[in-house]
Amino acid sequence: MTAVDISEGQDGGLKKTILREGSGESPLTGDTVSVHYVGTLLESGEKFDSSRDRGDKFEFKLGIGQVIKGWDVGVASMKRGELAELVCTAPYAYGEAGSGSKIPPNATLKFEVELFDFYGEDISKEKDKSMTKRIHQKGEGYATPNDGALMHVTIEAFKIPGDEKFLSIEEKSLEHGEESKLNLPPCIESILDNMKKGEKCEVTVQPKHAFTAAMNYPGAPVGVPVKFVITMNSFEKAKESWEMTLKEKIEDAKLKRTKATDYLKKGDYAVAEKLFGKILKLVEDESTGADSDSSSDEEGEGAAEATPKEPKPEDEEAKKQGAEISEIVQASHLNLSLCYLKTDELLKAIEHCDKVLLNSADNEKALYRKAEALFKSHQYEEAKAAYGEVVRVAPGNASAKKRQYECDQKVIEEKKAEKARYEKMFSKFST
Repeated sequence: MTAVDISEGQDGGLKKTILREGSGESPLTGDTVSVHYVGTLLESGEKFDSSRDRGDKFEFKLGIGQVIKGWDVGVASMKRGELAELVCTAPYAYGEAGSGSKIPPNATLKFEVELFDFYGEDISKEKDKSMTKRIHQKGEGYATPNDGALMHVTIEAFKIPGDEKFLSIEEKSLEHGEESKLNLPPCIESILDNMKKGEKCEVTVQPKHAFTAAMNYPGAPVGVPVKFVITMNSFEKAKESWEMTLKEKIEDAKLKRTKATDYLKKGDYAVAEKLFGKILKLVEDESTGADSDSSSDEEGEGAAEATPKEPKPEDEEAKKQGAEISEIVQASHLNLSLCYLKTDELLKAIEHCDKVLLNSADNEKALYRKAEALFKSHQYEEAKAAYGEVVRVAPGNASAKKRQYECDQKVIEEKKAEKARYEKMFSKFST
């Protein structure tokens, strides 16, 4: 076999000889690779390290500096099953310093390396390898898109096995956080979260994170793994809340509210809940003291008689903004309560109803949705009392009156069932 110069500058600093051919593709930057190796000093042939002697394969992440440069470059050129010899000069090994007592300064090293396997980085929240990422092209710098960033992305999807392409989205302008409007799985958003400008990656996604029948994407396989190849061509970060004026926050909240309401109407409760939550983060703190009197006039004993003042334009604007914020916050809590009712997250539904009722005790929607959450969680006596509050506020609410009757029936059914359980239990003891 002939040695081939695979050094980055073709300067002879790293040479590779294939001792046994491998097959398939080569590992990518960030992949975890599994190898056996035997390391010797080129000049003397003295062995200084061997994973084979220890009986344990050696694993490392490729291309991120966990090993010497000769390995990062050399192993990246190998295929599964390949056995190769790497001759690394000092710049590709341990340099002028050497390493410990076994590797002298400026030493050229020879490694026999066998590549067994490699796999992408586990980026799943569960850390169960249900989403593994491999980087084809590193991105620029460290910046990644924030929520609301305008991205220009290319997305392809392939069936596994076979690599049959069934999805291709070319240079799409997409707002980060609204990926679901393309009927793509939620995992796409989490993948884009951590991509840099110019980065190209492939992500293998197991069925629990892939397409479902409800997504109704033409040609997409359901209940099987898929592979996404995604390129982050560019992105423009959205303004962070701390960069916005109060007026800008209100306008952004209104825009998000329109989008969130559309998602709610379409039944996309996950995205709607996320957007309404963002609205609250954006403006809820601004509502504190929004309606308070900012006058600095003195009051109390000895205070001079106040002269009526004309309201300043800025005071009127502040009051208007305060009223807008209060309305946005209340509407967001109400809509979140509806989202959580639809997804049976009943404690959260009650929590958001209570936040509305804290400032608007007779809000009919909040009272009714809280009652519904109590009913769905089988707290029928509490639910009946809650429906009673709805009827007090809105005597014509026929749905609440009907539910009160249903609560009574449910209580009767529960008492009958409880009585039957006790009778059965006592009959066992008496025989």
